[in-house]
Amino acid sequence: MVAVKPEILIWARETAGLELEEAARKIYTDSGKSSAVEKLRALELGERELTQKQLFKLAKSYHQPLLVFYLPRPPVPDEPLEDFRTPPLQGFDRKGEARLRLLIRDMKASQRIVRSLLEVEETPIREYIGSTRLETGLNQVARHIVGQIGFDLADFRGKQNARDAFSYLRERLESAGLFVLLASDLGSHQTTIPAEVFRGFALADPFAPYIVINRQDAESAWSFTALHEATHLWLGKSAISDAYSESQVERFCNRVAAAILLPAAELRELPPMREATLNEAAAAIGDFAAPRNISHSMVTYNLRQ
Repeated sequence: MVAVKPEILIWARETAGLELEEAARKIYTDSGKSSAVEKLRALELGERELTQKQLFKLAKSYHQPLLVFYLPRPPVPDEPLEDFRTPPLQGFDRKGEARLRLLIRDMKASQRIVRSLLEVEETPIREYIGSTRLETGLNQVARHIVGQIGFDLADFRGKQNARDAFSYLRERLESAGLFVLLASDLGSHQTTIPAEVFRGFALADPFAPYIVINRQDAESAWSFTALHEATHLWLGKSAISDAYSESQVERFCNRVAAAILLPAAELRELPPMREATLNEAAAAIGDFAAPRNISHSMVTYNLRQ
């Protein structure tokens, strides 16, 4: 049997975003004497101990390393990222939020390892991280990013589809020392985090700057998100983003990304929309967006701006 502090068990379950009933089914089965829920409740009250096998199941279900369960008290949480997401108007994805926090934890752990390796190799710092401010102006920041990563809009648009265009942009970003990752779960499809929870996040660091993009989002949106998060890094901000928040910082990052991928003058090529039906407008925007390897929503957002 394994003795684990009850407060650790409660913390680990709540960190995973699981209610008592859901968690109980993952490690226990009902029996004649007590139900799975009653067994887990007794465990969390300190009235029951775990077997080694049950502990392995619990660690896997809660997405925690085994070592955590031997701590005398719950660990101090990391400083949360600045959150620029728009509060949901309807409902709240508690489980998705919990999985996002765990994904950020895993990415921060990965970043620390990468940073330590780069420091040992005496890799120079990325001086562009935190090198700019909102007052610098979006066009100057856009030019700085383009120059730093060696981005060519014609090459981007020359790719066969949005996925290939993103691969080109990703290679350009990584050539400048940024780490660009597609991630949307904790290791299995059962822990998928929908794009409605987050579009992407940035982890600013002078040695190992990370851009994380939600793979569940539309492929045509990946490039815009990558440049949006890159702008966060140029501002020196570790942050979470969603679709189109109206905060000052998010609007700035959106406009920088748009300035790189869609020069404003090109919007004049679209036909007048005031008299168009919804279907006509959607078709026109789709025909405009597809050859540019960008998303319909990005074009729509820029028209609105």
